[in-house]
Amino acid sequence: MKKILVVITLTLYVGIAFAQIKFEKTYQEALQSAAAQKRPILIYVLPPHWPPVSPTGKPYVNGMDKPEVVDFYNKNFVVFKTAAGDTAAASIVQQYQLNRFPALLFTDSKGYLLLKNFNGMSFSQPYIDFGKEALAILKSGKTLGDYEARYSSGERSASFLKEFITHKMSLGLMDNSKLIDQYVDFLKISDLSSYNDVLFIFKSGPYIYGKAYTLAYSNKKLADSIYKTEPAADRSAMNAVMRENTMNEAIRTRNNSMARNVFTFLSNIYTNNRAEGYKQASYSQIYYSKAIKDTAQYISVAPYFYDNYYMGLSADSIKRMEKKLVEQRTKIMTENTKQSMVELRKYLPGTIKDSISIKSSSGGNTSASLVATTLNNAAWDVYTLGIKNTNMLIKAMLWSRRAIELSPGAGFYDTMAHIMYRLKLKDEAVLNQDKAVVLAISEKQGLIEVNKMKNEAALMRQGKL
Repeated sequence: MKKILVVITLTLYVGIAFAQIKFEKTYQEALQSAAAQKRPILIYVLPPHWPPVSPTGKPYVNGMDKPEVVDFYNKNFVVFKTAAGDTAAASIVQQYQLNRFPALLFTDSKGYLLLKNFNGMSFSQPYIDFGKEALAILKSGKTLGDYEARYSSGERSASFLKEFITHKMSLGLMDNSKLIDQYVDFLKISDLSSYNDVLFIFKSGPYIYGKAYTLAYSNKKLADSIYKTEPAADRSAMNAVMRENTMNEAIRTRNNSMARNVFTFLSNIYTNNRAEGYKQASYSQIYYSKAIKDTAQYISVAPYFYDNYYMGLSADSIKRMEKKLVEQRTKIMTENTKQSMVELRKYLPGTIKDSISIKSSSGGNTSASLVATTLNNAAWDVYTLGIKNTNMLIKAMLWSRRAIELSPGAGFYDTMAHIMYRLKLKDEAVLNQDKAVVLAISEKQGLIEVNKMKNEAALMRQGKL
């Protein structure tokens, strides 16, 4: 009897220790499995470097690995795991509009979003609660998939469109410009005198100077009052969504007029800082020209922008930028910590104190490195856009050199090498690429990246890059 008990105990222990969530190999396979099993999907998107390193050196314990969580998800969901930065994650991050990680995306079997959450807790209950909430939403019939089906079947009414937009916004899906243009067709003139109706239009992210936006501003006094009354964070969020939706549509349709609307909008909204408004507006031109690969336009706007705003920065200016950066980061961290504490109190009542202490730190990401990264990326854009204009390549080389002066790193030397190679300075290119390889090894970059740099160095030597 004793021997049998030992065997059973060992079996249970091994089962618990090695029980894992069954992850599908690809997102496409997850969709196929979900359709076959008639189950919802969990898309688990981790940060690029996960798990986090503990200050104490102890291994990180992820709540997703707890036996009860493993059992719950294996019984109820098809699960696909990826990491931000991976090729497989790129379309997912864009489709579901992710900007925080780890992200848990719960979808129906067709990939329509049910619930979006962000969690890296080390205990199990939150993960089970999120899953149960997603299952309840699926059962309710009020899902994104249902709204999409009704819309595809031709359903159109003010109440339906408002519900549809509101539901998408609750999921953090803000690409509602076309829907809000359809919604305003049902409004009466008197509706545009309603604070809440006009606010809803702005929050829906209309195209800048498009139909819905113009109608919202038909009562300018009311529209202006919204921008005076709503909290600064909400006003900023509304502007950001309108800008992003308009720019995305401009890029998709190669609509220069819409891109100019973004430029004009950004130039005008910074009423207390016109210089910053013009800077943001100017960058929108660069962003648009890169996206549609209009090298002529890029060459016409990029040199002034990077020379004026980044190349001329003194050490004192960079220090002031760093101070401002630390203040902004501390504010964001404080807000995020408050939100996390609210969530933690649900699961650890009575153990979380109200006081918050955030240590100000640049986190190794100083203004010097941010300026360097900006200049390096600008130089790399010149290379990847396939620009062969000698003057522009020399300009890119100067940006790259300044980036290296501020923050020497493997990636920055790699950029310099590629620019020099295109300038037909082969020996200098090889020298910089070799430096990139040495630094990549010392920075403990991945083997794939190191080998890629080595291969490119060899191709440069052969004149075959």
